Order: sequence, then structure tokens, then C-alpha cells
Amino acid sequence: MNEDRVWIQTYTGKQFFLDEITAEQIDIKDIAHALSLICRYTGHCAEFYSVAQHSILVSQQLPDELKLDGLMHDAAEAYIGDISTPLKSLLPEYRKLEGKIFMAIADKFKLRLPEPHDVILFDRCLCATEVKKLMKKQVKPWAIDINKMYIKDLDIIPYSSWTAEFIFLNLFDELKR
Repeated sequence: MNEDRVWIQTYTGKQFFLDEITAEQIDIKDIAHALSLICRYTGHCAEFYSVAQHSILVSQQLPDELKLDGLMHDAAEAYIGDISTPLKSLLPEYRKLEGKIFMAIADKFKLRLPEPHDVILFDRCLCATEVKKLMKKQVKPWAIDINKMYIKDLDIIPYSSWTAEFIFLNLFDELKR
């Protein structure tokens, strides 16, 4: 094996090659586990709130035919972490890598490309809701209209990482049936 290859070891013990991404490297168990341990907002929310739980909530807001796309919309972060949107805007190479990983995930799980508009919309609405309900206070207006977009009747009670992983995997199995 070429020692110069760039890779990470996944939860299930696979090598995930960042320099040659394929659908065969993708494993839903790795995705669920990693996302359940990654905190949204680079850890600056009032309490631990995982990317896995965020993905579950996006999925639950969508019509049945888009639920899997909603669940998997941030799945690439399982392999490269969750970087804040402001920082992502400064890292074009990160965005390219994230796109390549997402393409492999979309191929593996037969997700819609390009990402459906409703998935993007509900992701933004949930972001507004999370800011309103999980951040200590809003110090300055965000790039999204939080007061207009947030989902008023959605309670967000953060899950433990284990609970988020369990629900994510069960929801994935249910949606794939």
C-alpha cells in the first residue's frame, strides 16, 4: 500500500481515503456514530447538540419522499467534521472535498442530486430554530432571518450522543425499507 495516501480510520475500522473517495468506503454506521459525537455550532450552543440530531429533525420536517435526503444532508461531515459556515466560506478546498464526499454518499444511498430545494429550506429553518432555542443570545443578526424562519412549535431537547446515533440508524433503516 502507498504510505503517502491521505486517510482517516473510521469507527468501524475502515480506512477512508480522502484523496480517492469512493462509495465503497461509506458506511452508515460510521456516519451515524461520527455525527452523533459532533456538536453543532462548533460547540458554542448552550448544551451539546449533535449534527445527528439536527439531521434527524430536518428529516422529520420533510415529506416522505425527501426524508432520506434530509437525514443525509450533512453526512459528509462524518468524515471531515462540521466547520462553521463563516469559516467554510474561507476554505474553498474544504468545500470541494465536502462536495466529493457528499457525491459518494449520494451515490451509495441513491440520494437526489442536486440537493432538493426543500431540504435546503428546512435545513435553514431548523438552523434559525436552533439559534433561537439553543444559543445563549444572538449578539448580531445572522445571515438568515431567524425571526421569520424559525419553527415556533418545534421543541428541541438535545439527545445524548448514544440516543442520537440510535435514532439516526433506526430512521435510516426505516427510510431505506
